[in-house]
Amino acid sequence: MFCKTLLRCPYYDGASLLLKDFELGKDVFYSFYGERFENKFKLDFSNPHANRFKFHYFGFGSINGTFCLHQGGYYAKTLLWNPSTHTIKLIPPTPCELVKLSIPNGEHFFSIDYTAYLHGFGYDNLRNDYNVFYYVSIKGEHASYGNMSLDPFWEIYSLRTNSWRILDVFDMPYSLAGIDGTQVCMDGVCHWLCEEDEDSQDRACLVSFYLSNEEFFITPIPSYLDDSFDVQALWIKLVVLNGSIALISYHEETINFHISVLSEYGIQESWTKLFIVGLLSFIERPIGVGTKGEIFVIRKD
Repeated sequence: MFCKTLLRCPYYDGASLLLKDFELGKDVFYSFYGERFENKFKLDFSNPHANRFKFHYFGFGSINGTFCLHQGGYYAKTLLWNPSTHTIKLIPPTPCELVKLSIPNGEHFFSIDYTAYLHGFGYDNLRNDYNVFYYVSIKGEHASYGNMSLDPFWEIYSLRTNSWRILDVFDMPYSLAGIDGTQVCMDGVCHWLCEEDEDSQDRACLVSFYLSNEEFFITPIPSYLDDSFDVQALWIKLVVLNGSIALISYHEETINFHISVLSEYGIQESWTKLFIVGLLSFIERPIGVGTKGEIFVIRKD
């Protein structure tokens, strides 16, 4: 059975759909192309990592034909794969992944554990570089004093230099959900949805991070979603629609879809509701957006 994921892949003239199947214990990828995607072609995904790790798509599409595949979990394996060039790059471990500090302190013992959450994959056209970046939380434990709070940080990988470094950004909102359809990249800017934090009273928002200058903007979600926003629910999708950042929102108990686009980062009022689409009782959820603005969905059957 094909997994319920649809991504854009400029593999042939025009666009093709990339779907993943699981056959004989391996991930298998098929490209569907043609006017109505009536043709099917099995892609070459033979690599030494495919048999050992089960990968998932990150984000909601390819970047210049390159996909980010990750194993899932914390500090798990991550691949960059371009089907058209048959290029597969296993991203090396970060310094924090390799080092687990254990510092003796007299008769006491202090340990530090790092947990990283994949947040972004994008292309920096100024540096001609592909980047992957993580949010890293740190937990310290002392034999005598117990758990300790340490400052989290961000780290970014450069494909051009094949190296990691720590980002010089502070207070950039993060998300621990890691749900499909909550991260996209467009024109060198990575975007992700952040859920509301009741402890800190932070509002649900969209974070936009510029790879070129490493600045970010925070845009509150549309006010009409305030009472029902849940980034971990299946009924919220962040997509690129006709060259704009867009939200597709819906409820499982209703049969209407709301489609809103963002015209300016950092301004809540710049969200514009384009369409309310219904009645679509046979639709389960949207799974992708085509290069010509088509919205693809999975049927309930």
